[in-house]
Amino acid sequence: MTGGTQRNPLAASLAGCRGALIGVAAFSCIGNVLMLTGSLYMMEVYDRVLPSRSVPTLVGLSVLLVLLLGFQGGFDAIRARLLVRIAAVLDGDVAERVFTAMLRLKRQGGGRAF
Repeated sequence: MTGGTQRNPLAASLAGCRGALIGVAAFSCIGNVLMLTGSLYMMEVYDRVLPSRSVPTLVGLSVLLVLLLGFQGGFDAIRARLLVRIAAVLDGDVAERVFTAMLRLKRQGGGRAF
């Protein structure tokens, strides 16, 4: 190990997870855009369906809404799995050092009871 990674193992672990973190950011952006689905659906219903009383338009918008909400659920599930895997990697990389540091701090009398 180099001196930089010895001093900051968390930074080294995060650097190793950079690709997965970028994937999480991408899934988060997509999920945030899909959060607008309900609002846009209601806006379209009020602007297009109610004035024209068009049932086919309402059915089409409703099918689109269900599909987009399904995609949102899928993206959220994938994002959650990525975050769990990143957390497991980070825990495996730094858990021993954090545990040792906490024991050392407690022995020195500097730790507080939680």
